[in-house]
Parts: sequence; C-alpha cells; structure tokens
Amino acid sequence: MSRRALRRTALALGWVLALCYSVRAATVAVLDSEPGDPLGGGVEHVFASIEDAQLDPDGALVVTLTSAASEGWKIEFRPPVGAALAPGVYEGSGALLLTTTPHRCDVTTGRFGLLALDLDGRVPQSFAVDFDARCANAAAVLHGALRYQVGDAACASAPDGTACDDGNACTSGETCQGGRCGGGALAQCDDGNPTTIDECTLGSGCRHGTSWQLTGVTKAVVKSAGSSVRQTVPLSGAVRLFTNGTYESPQGACQSSDELFPLEVGRTEPSKGGRLRLAPANLDALGESVRRCVFAKRVTIDVFQQWVRVGTSRRRLCAWDKRGTKGDPRLCGFQRIALRALLQGQEVRVTTTGHYTGTPVAQRADRYYATDALGD
Repeated sequence: MSRRALRRTALALGWVLALCYSVRAATVAVLDSEPGDPLGGGVEHVFASIEDAQLDPDGALVVTLTSAASEGWKIEFRPPVGAALAPGVYEGSGALLLTTTPHRCDVTTGRFGLLALDLDGRVPQSFAVDFDARCANAAAVLHGALRYQVGDAACASAPDGTACDDGNACTSGETCQGGRCGGGALAQCDDGNPTTIDECTLGSGCRHGTSWQLTGVTKAVVKSAGSSVRQTVPLSGAVRLFTNGTYESPQGACQSSDELFPLEVGRTEPSKGGRLRLAPANLDALGESVRRCVFAKRVTIDVFQQWVRVGTSRRRLCAWDKRGTKGDPRLCGFQRIALRALLQGQEVRVTTTGHYTGTPVAQRADRYYATDALGD
C-alpha cells in the first residue's frame, strides 16, 4: 500500500474511530427528532394511530404517518432484493427510505430493526419496528418506533379481560377488549431527581439519565508494511449515561457511504479514581460497520478502552479538563482503540487515542412520554 493510500486510510479510520401512558389501542408511533434534524424538526411527535400500512410489490413495508393535512411522513422498510421481510436488522443503501410532506431533504439514509411482522397475504395485520434515519446533508438523526396492532392477534378469539401484550413497554396491564389488545396503564417515569432526564421508550420502558455533548481530539497511528502515518482529527459526539448502569453513544455516519453507524450501547462499570468504565455490548456490530465503511475484507478490534469521569468540583477532573465553577456538572473522558484491518491484501494496524470533555445537554420539555402527548 502506497504512503498516499495509507494516509487516506489513516484519515478515514481516524474519523471513523473518533467518538463521533394510557393507551386505548395497541398502536402507537413515536418520532424522536434530535435538534437540527430536518425530518422531524427537532421535536418529538407521538401518534396514537398509523394512517396507512401496506406491502408494496417489491415486498417493502410502507407506513404513512400524518399529524395534519400539510404534514406527514412516508417510511419504506425494504428487504434485500429477492428476499422477504423477516425479524432482523436491515441497513445499507436503500434499506430505509423516508419522505416528508412538506419536502425537507433530497436523500435519506438509515437502518431499521424489524421486531415482528404478521401478514394476511400481503396485508399487514401487526408489526413492531424501530428505526434511525437522517438527511444525507445533516448530522442529526430521527429515531422512530412503530407499534401497529401488536397483541391483537392473541385477542382475536380470547374473551374480554384476557391479559395481552401490546408491545409497548410504557404500558402495563393490557387486556383484550372486543378482539383488540389495549387499555394498559401508562408508566409513571418521574424519579423525583431534577438533574436527570426522565423518558419512556417503547422498547425498554422508563429510564433516567444525563446527556452530554462531547468535544476533544483523537490521535490516530496507522501502520502497514513497515510504513506509518499519524493523524490528529477533531473528536465530537454525545453520550447518555443512565442510572440503571447502561449508556448509549451515537456514532455518526460513514463518510464514504453516508451509512449510519450503529448506536454504541453497553454498561457502565465503576472503576478506580471515580471513573466509569464504558463497556460496549455491540462491539462486533461496530467493527462490522467500520469494515464496510473502509471496504476492508475483515476488521478485528483488539483493544477498546473507554472511561468517563463526572463531577461538580472546581478542580480538574482530568489533566485535559479546564477548571470549572463549583456546582456546575462537567465530564471528561478517554478512549483508546486498536484494530487490524485487511485492506487490498495487506494488514493495516490502527491505534487511536482520544481525550474529550463534556457539557450537559438541557432536558427537552417534550421528551417525557406523558398521557396528553398521545395524538400529535
């Protein structure tokens, strides 16, 4: 591999590795739009109904949501050519297409996880799907969760009052009524702590945590065939730390394909010096996304070390942290990754070291899934 090609690889890999409710029926849809996302306008939309759902001639599930006559979303969940939709994760070019009324961007990319799909011929009877989408020219993401008549099939021949599951972790105690699953009690997620963000997700229920905006620097060293290249690239991103000992961190998109990287998710583990070690649970998926991004035959992640420290003291939390004002929450963190990639028949070794600081993100007024949020 030429030194010029190695430098391009260093820059690409450096960027890649920089931390970049009371419901009456078993149907609910949530579009959670990050600030700066054109698709959802940076707010959360919650729907108690889905206007239309059908399978198109190519086998794609096409869902339409409408909040007003002049505002709507059409989402196409597409299987690979020649295949049928089945539970699983779908990503890559053309997997998810999203159009809006009014028109907000020309090209969208994304991925989706199909949790369940029940068809009567080509007519969807029920489905559960989670997805992430973004405009090609935007960094912010639209997160979606759709539950359509989940649990109704079990109620078709069951007497009223039979317990059922509507697929929504924000409700409990659902029962069959007239062949439909619904009527559950809405989860109450307020933990009484004004410093945490309280929310309820359809997949996991209540959770409480803090959100941080990250900035810093990543230094990458790339070695191949006796040559080495060093690159320093800006590090930016976000991390959310939850009180149940988990975390999540969005990883942005691949520069070569604009394909979204998987959300990094895992557990936080107390460590020495007041640190929280971040242990990802989906390291294989993250490695596979890097492999596709740099067109490698294989990628092996040998080292993944990451920790953060949170505090309110005026003293520095880390050597690269600035002194703060007493009482103001701050975060600092460290990340080190070492991997091997087989590129053009040669093994390339990459080591990145990142240092960053974080500032808290203010709680959004519309994040909590309240009873009066149903309907849009």
